This record gives sequence, structure tokens and C-alpha cells, in this order.
Amino acid sequence: MDKDFDVKLKTATVSIQILTVDGKRMTKSVFNQIIAAPCLDIQCKFIGDELFGFVKDNDGTRYLVWIIGGKLRKTKLRNASEINEHGTGLFGQQFWNLTSSDKKVLTDLYTAFLHTLMDKQVFISI
Repeated sequence: MDKDFDVKLKTATVSIQILTVDGKRMTKSVFNQIIAAPCLDIQCKFIGDELFGFVKDNDGTRYLVWIIGGKLRKTKLRNASEINEHGTGLFGQQFWNLTSSDKKVLTDLYTAFLHTLMDKQVFISI
């Protein structure tokens, strides 16, 4: 027994956040020149003045784009499972002074931080 289905295509309106500098879309060339710096303190608190969101590179790598003291910075975002190997890039040199249990707590806090970024992707021009 065949049943007819009422199939329709609907158009949805979506919002795309575009990173601009002086009113112009940021280019990949400019993005590559942004200085990389840790964006979180050792308690996993954001240390910047403003967080714009993350840019996803062609290879899938995500970079957080933010400002501190009027200066634009970026931080390579890692999976929570990579914290032990790459913790200094996120938290700075203080990371190596932590105990194993402190690193576990920090991993949990970092995982929660990553969840807050779920809808904060921003786009640049290639």
C-alpha cells in the first residue's frame, strides 16, 4: 500500500556573524597575523575584555578571536582530551604547576567553556 506524503521545501532565514575590522570583512591574511595568546586563567576564566567567537580554519581547527587591552588576539581551541598535552597554549605556563586532580577539574571546566561557544562561530573572508 503506497501512501502519498505532503513534502515541501521551506526557506529559513539564518544569521551569520561576520568578523569585520574598520567596517571591512576580516581576511584570512589578516587573521593569520593575529598574535596567539592564552585566553583563560588557571581557573578557566576568560581573561580578555571581549570574546567575538571562533573561526573555523579549512582543516577544522578552531581559533577563538578576542580582545584584551584593545589588542586583537587568537587562541587555538583544543579538545578537552588534549589539555594535558597542550595546556600552556590555553592557560599559560601556570598549567605545569597543577596536580593531576587539579588538571581533571580544569578539564571539566574547559569542557563547560567549550559548550558556551557552540553558537559563536564567526566568519572571515578567504
